[in-house]
Amino acid sequence: MSDNNAGIDTFPYNTHTARQLAPPKFSNVTEIRGLVKLVRSIAWSCDGSRAATAGEYKDIHVWDNTLHIKSAKPLPASSNPSPHSNHVTSVSWSPTDPNILLSADKTFSHGSVIAVWDLTSPSQPIATFKTPGDVISLSWHPSGHHFAAVYPKGLHDVVDFYRFSPSSIPSASSSPSPPAGKWEKRTDIVLGGSSPGIGSEEINSLRFNNSGQLVCAVSNDGSIGAWLYPLELLEGENMEAPVELEKVESIAVEDTIEDQAGTAGGAASEAVVEKETDVDMANGEETGEAPSATFIPEETAKEGPQEAEGVAAEAEPEERVAGDETASKDDVEMTENTPHSSKQPTPSRPPSPAVPPSADIPETATPPAPIPAPKATHLTRVAHTTPYAASLLSLSFDPLGRWFAVGGQDALLSLIDTRDWICEKNWDVCSSAIRHTAFSSDGEFIAVGGDDLFIYILSTHASQVVSKIPIPATLNCLVWHPTKNILAWCHSDKKGAPLWYVVQQEV
Repeated sequence: MSDNNAGIDTFPYNTHTARQLAPPKFSNVTEIRGLVKLVRSIAWSCDGSRAATAGEYKDIHVWDNTLHIKSAKPLPASSNPSPHSNHVTSVSWSPTDPNILLSADKTFSHGSVIAVWDLTSPSQPIATFKTPGDVISLSWHPSGHHFAAVYPKGLHDVVDFYRFSPSSIPSASSSPSPPAGKWEKRTDIVLGGSSPGIGSEEINSLRFNNSGQLVCAVSNDGSIGAWLYPLELLEGENMEAPVELEKVESIAVEDTIEDQAGTAGGAASEAVVEKETDVDMANGEETGEAPSATFIPEETAKEGPQEAEGVAAEAEPEERVAGDETASKDDVEMTENTPHSSKQPTPSRPPSPAVPPSADIPETATPPAPIPAPKATHLTRVAHTTPYAASLLSLSFDPLGRWFAVGGQDALLSLIDTRDWICEKNWDVCSSAIRHTAFSSDGEFIAVGGDDLFIYILSTHASQVVSKIPIPATLNCLVWHPTKNILAWCHSDKKGAPLWYVVQQEV
């Protein structure tokens, strides 16, 4: 759209003049020089007193509000080794603490490292976390005590959540210092992967809403989803309790013991019947009665002489056992005094008393299996809609909580009401994919950019294009100052000196 047609599809009653405000005008672009590596990400501190830039090959710098290279300090300080091993692609300041900064790198093959920095001691990060995939997006919770990281894992995108766990022991130092505690990864909740509501789609952008009650994401299938986010760790009925697992295992062990006892009892009773039969056969020889002949089934005899001989051979021990009573008693005594051998005949003696099953438990029972850790609970999805046919790549929230903006591959920017999820406004000023959107601190403007060679600053009330800024390459980052209408950005052009840029509204 040309500048002459910038007023088309606007709402005159919502213009700055109609609202008795001065027409907005932005100054010329200011180049920030001094870096030697390409800038990939920019972030402002919550009080606006500092800015952070991240670049290629471990480069992180913190700038004061003068934005002069002499004031820029590298992280880590004092020439200490960096926790990152490659390009740092994301930086993000805490929304409540101007000294806490997040950074994440992209190592292409070994996953990423997320570092949490406390600028009161910049020599090394206060916490580091490894992820199996390159971090796509970092997002802070409004409380500043939680953040989320999105990274690919196999065919799915996964979201890990982290929280600050305060220490129960107060710090003994009287000097001003950050609250005692540590950052830790949450293992009680999960989002993404094969969880319901995401499936195999990619999570291209994720943000917490202004209240922190919801975590929202846009996906490759053109959908927008929202899930409830619990601040406290989920315990008890919301997770698989180890006690229940112990009960299930104990019940299974008891059933196995009862089955073993029943099998042993049945085998003992069969042995008693066999031994009584042997004694009767021996008594029959003493009285002169002829013992019964060995019986071979007709089917076995028809199968072949070898199998029939085998059956007869199995029956021979019974004939040998049917001797006189004195011989059988001698066999019993020899069996007791000599080692057991499979070739010795089975003695004919009264059955021994049954051993109680409890006596065999220590010998046969296997050690209990280790109790598995409770599985993470999938976040509860409370809203889902698919307003786009193309992939959605960007998501941002209005600081005043009125709207959220989404943009994607179809170059269409939409402003959606946060209460009813109804699209209120659309812009088609871009000609290529929208990858970055950002609201100004007062909610008057929204900046948009991506693969297009322009950055557009739009009025959220009048829907008109306020400014159109040319850029030489695709956009890497776009972010507003937290208290002033100052916009910073960087692009992917590697020609010339590495630069990042700032433009501000003139008063």
